[in-house]
Amino acid sequence: RPAGLTASDFDWLDRLAQAIEQQLHLKTLSPAMSFLRHRLVSSNGQTAMLVVNLQSNFISSAAAESVGQCEKLISASPPPAGLTTEITGTAGIGRDYGVATQRALHGTTWVTIVAVLAILILVYRSPVGALVPLVSIGASAYVSLVVLEMLVHAGWPVFSMEKIFAVVLIFGMGVDFALFWIARYREELSLASEALDGRGPEEAGGDARPPSETRRAGMPAPQARRGGQGCPPPPEGGLAPAAVAATRFAGPAIFVSAATTICGLTTMLATNLAPTHNAGKVLALVLTIALLAALTLAPALARLLGRALFWPMGLGGPATLGEGRLWPAVAGVVARRPRPVLIAGVLALGIPAAWSLTLQPRYDSLSELPPGSSSRRGFELVNEQFDKGQLYSNYLFLRFPDTSRSLTELHRLGETLTDRIAGVAGVHDVYSLSAPLGRKKAGVSGQVGSALAWLSQTLEDRPAAASSPFQSFLKQLPLAGGIEEMGEYLRTFYLADEPRVLRFEVLIDSLPFSPEAMGLMDRVRHTVDETLADALSADARPRVFATGPTPYILAIRDVSSRDQIRVKVLASIVIGAIVFVLIRDLPLTLFMLAATWLTYGATIALAQAFFVHVMGENGLDWKVRLIVFVIIVAVGQDYNIFLVSRLFQEPPELPDAEAARRAIVRTGSVISNCGLIMAATLGSLWAGQLGLLKQVGFALALGILLDTFFVRPLLLPSFFLATHRRRTRALNAGE
Repeated sequence: RPAGLTASDFDWLDRLAQAIEQQLHLKTLSPAMSFLRHRLVSSNGQTAMLVVNLQSNFISSAAAESVGQCEKLISASPPPAGLTTEITGTAGIGRDYGVATQRALHGTTWVTIVAVLAILILVYRSPVGALVPLVSIGASAYVSLVVLEMLVHAGWPVFSMEKIFAVVLIFGMGVDFALFWIARYREELSLASEALDGRGPEEAGGDARPPSETRRAGMPAPQARRGGQGCPPPPEGGLAPAAVAATRFAGPAIFVSAATTICGLTTMLATNLAPTHNAGKVLALVLTIALLAALTLAPALARLLGRALFWPMGLGGPATLGEGRLWPAVAGVVARRPRPVLIAGVLALGIPAAWSLTLQPRYDSLSELPPGSSSRRGFELVNEQFDKGQLYSNYLFLRFPDTSRSLTELHRLGETLTDRIAGVAGVHDVYSLSAPLGRKKAGVSGQVGSALAWLSQTLEDRPAAASSPFQSFLKQLPLAGGIEEMGEYLRTFYLADEPRVLRFEVLIDSLPFSPEAMGLMDRVRHTVDETLADALSADARPRVFATGPTPYILAIRDVSSRDQIRVKVLASIVIGAIVFVLIRDLPLTLFMLAATWLTYGATIALAQAFFVHVMGENGLDWKVRLIVFVIIVAVGQDYNIFLVSRLFQEPPELPDAEAARRAIVRTGSVISNCGLIMAATLGSLWAGQLGLLKQVGFALALGILLDTFFVRPLLLPSFFLATHRRRTRALNAGE
C-alpha cells in the first residue's frame, strides 16, 4: 500500500495466515506477529511479506497446486481496498514458469508449422508436395503428444518443456526424413521417365553412372533439368515401382540417420538430473514415431497423390539451393586447395571453440521470470522494498545422531555457529534458536528477549523449575515482541525434537542464483564444518544439510557438470561407433567427431557473444550446453554421414578430387534444404518468449547452419583430400 499499511491490512494478513495453516496445513510466518514485523515489513511501512513454508520442491506440481490454493483463499477473502497482493518466491516463480511454458508449447507449435510450410513451398515450389511431409510428420507429432499424455497418466513424468522440444525435433528431423525419401522417389521417377523418353541419364545431363551405381549411393541425385522442360510425366504404372525402389535404397540411409540421432539422445538417460533424464526418454520415443511416419505414411501419401505430387513444376522443377553456382564454386575450391581450406576452416571454428572453454554458464533462474506474471511483479516489489536476500532465504539443518543432547548444549552450540556464520563476509543476517530476531539487526533488546524466551521454554520443559519464582519474573518482563508470543514460534521453527534438528536461516547480500551467492554459501558451509569439528567429537557431530535456492542451484551445478561430462563422452563413443561401422575409416571417423565438437564450441561462443553484447544478458543458461551438444552432435553427424556416404560411393575410377567435387555438388541442395528446415524449426523456439527457449533456439539454429554450410561442404571433403583417404576400401567394406 503506497500510503502505508494499516491495522486492517495486518488483520487481513493474520486471517489469511490462519486460513492457510488450518485449510492447507502449511506453516506460515506472518507480519502480524509483532516480533517478526521488523523482518517482514519494509522500513517505509508500505510492504509486508507473508511467508508460506511448503512441504515439497518448489518446482513440483504439488508446489504449484499449493500456490493455486493460496490464490483461491485470497479470492475467497479479498484484501482491504487499496492493498495490492502478489504471489512470488520460488514456488510462485515455478508455477508461473510452468504456465508460461504451456503457452510456449502452443506458440512454438504453430510457428514451427508455418515456418516448415513456407520453406517447403519456397524450396520445392509445389504446394501439394509440401503437404506430404507436413501432414505425415504433423500426424506423427499429434500421435506423439497423445502417447506422452497416456504415459503421464501411467505415472511417467512429462513436462511442457519436454513437449516443446519434442514438437520441434519431430518436425525438424521428421520432415528431413520425409524429404530424403521424396527426393529419392523423384529420382526413381526421373529415371523411369528418361527410359521411356529414350535417353540415358548422361545424355539427359544427369549422373553418368548406371542406375545401379546411382541407387547404391542411397542419396538422391540432383535433377538435371529445371522447370520441367523436356521431362515427360511419370507413367502411372511406374509410380509403385519407384516408391518401392525409393524405400529400398533411401530407407537404410534414413534409418541410420535416425538411429544416430536417437542413440545420441538416449545418452541423456545416463544423467542424474531428472529433467534431462526424462528428456532422453521422451525425445528418443517421439523421434522413433517420426521415423515410422516418414517411412510409412509419407510414402503412402506420395503414392496416392500420383502425378499431382509435383504439380505444377513437374519432376524437373524443384529449386535446388546453390546447385547452379554456389556448390560448384565451393567444390572447385575444395578440390583444388584442400589443405588451405582445411587449415582455415579448423582455425575459424577452433578459435571461438577454444574461447568457449573459458565461459561460465549462468545459473540465474530469476532471469526466467515470465514477463507480466505475479511472481515477477512481486519479485521486483520485494527487491525494491527489502534487502536482496530477504525473499530467498537459505537454510542449514543440523541433525544430531541422538536426542540426548540438552537444550542448554544446543543453545550454546547454536549461538557459536550463529556468530561464526554471521561473521562470513557477504552474510546479511542469521536467524536461529539463539537469534530468532536476527543476529545483526535485532539489537540488544531483541537478543535479550530471544535468550529469555529460550530460557523460559527450557524451564517450561522442566516441571520442577516451571513453578519457580524466576518463571513468574520472566513473564512480567516488558520485552520487545513478548516472550509468550515467541515461545511456540521458537520451538516449532528452529528446533525439532525427534530427530533432534537445529535450523539456521541465512540471509545473504547477493541474488540467490548469482556466482557470488554460490561462492558465499560454499564458504558458509565450510565455516560450519570447521566449527563443528572444533566443538564436537566425530561420533557426536550432526549431519549438515543445506537447502534453499542457493544450495539448490549449487547442487544443480555440481550434478549437471558431471552429467555433461558423462553425456559428452558417452554420446561421442556411441555416435562414433555408428559412424565407424558405416565408413570403416577410423581417422575420418575421429575427424567427423572432432568437427562436430568444434561446431558445438563455436556455437556456444557465438551464442554467448550474441546474447551478452546484443541482447544485454549475463550469459547462456546452464541448460543450453547439454541440449545444444546432444542435438548438434547427433543431427550434424547425420548430414556428414550423407556426404561421406555419397563420396565413398562415387565410381572408384574417378580421381579423389573429382569424386569430392561431385559429392559436394550432388548433396549440396538437398542437405542445404534440410538444414534450413531444421534450423527454422529449432529457431522457432524463439517464439516461446522464455529466455531459455530463445537461447536454445538461437544456438541450435546457428549450430545447424554452421554444420550445413561450413563443416559439411568444406571441412570434411578437404580433410578427405588432404589426408588421402581411400574410397575403395570404405566402399568395398560398405558393400
